[in-house]
Amino acid sequence: MVPLDKVKEIINKHNVLEKELSSGSTDPKLFAKKSKEYSSLGEIISIARKYVNFENEKKDLQNLIQDKSNDQEMKDLAQKDLDELIQKKEKYGLESNKRSSLLLNNKIGIVGFGDLAKSLKPMLIPYTSNFKVYDPWLPNKLVESNGCKSASLKEIFKDCDVVYVLVTITTTNKNMIDKKLLSSMKENACLLILSRASVINFQDLNEVLKKDKIKVATDVFPQEPVPNNDPIRKQKNILFSAHRAGALDSVFFEMGEIVYEDLLLITKGLPPRLCRRAELETVKNLRSKPVDIN
Repeated sequence: MVPLDKVKEIINKHNVLEKELSSGSTDPKLFAKKSKEYSSLGEIISIARKYVNFENEKKDLQNLIQDKSNDQEMKDLAQKDLDELIQKKEKYGLESNKRSSLLLNNKIGIVGFGDLAKSLKPMLIPYTSNFKVYDPWLPNKLVESNGCKSASLKEIFKDCDVVYVLVTITTTNKNMIDKKLLSSMKENACLLILSRASVINFQDLNEVLKKDKIKVATDVFPQEPVPNNDPIRKQKNILFSAHRAGALDSVFFEMGEIVYEDLLLITKGLPPRLCRRAELETVKNLRSKPVDIN
């Protein structure tokens, strides 16, 4: 059993960080570090609070049972409540899995078939061979050559069990995924948002989440860190992850090595081979939000 005082320390640390980050008084040099720490604690804070509430309630009931000044009827009622409390906690794991499902044989929808999607697909192949892709920048033949079927956004959101959103923001796709598409998803379908937040209409997403029909996981948000009073924080069917998947020293060093190797080729009069080529026809349409703090 985890010591109660240790759990309370975690909750207190989360509260202190939340207050400090929302006040705007954090040293800019420490902001990124404290934001990461806050996000990490945020992943377990609801469980920590439930644990503290459970232990406090259990202790109160045990005190009632052991208090010699209480009559037997009071003690019996307290014992009954205690038994129910413990039973409820013990079955909590099973209760939380009622809406869980296997990835096996699912229909997978992929919105945006760039490098990220091409790296993701091989990891999904052991589970399914049913892939539908929406990418208006790619010809159908190229999509099909990668073992996928081209489909419209409407078809993907209506038919797929799991939908991955992997597109960047452009001049034409802001709020592209709206209430109409989200509401068309299957009961208990999963939506994984790994793109740029502006592609999703988060206000519509919040409204759809209230209906408890779909499950969502995201590591991007319109405003980061997410404001404390943002209504999406109250939704139970969404999994939050900090926007930091690539924030690793090894990744930054590798980026530098890629640029350096390509520069060596250029100095020899050869074309670069490692960096992504910026195609004028498409790059002029990109509208990614600049990074304020890295």
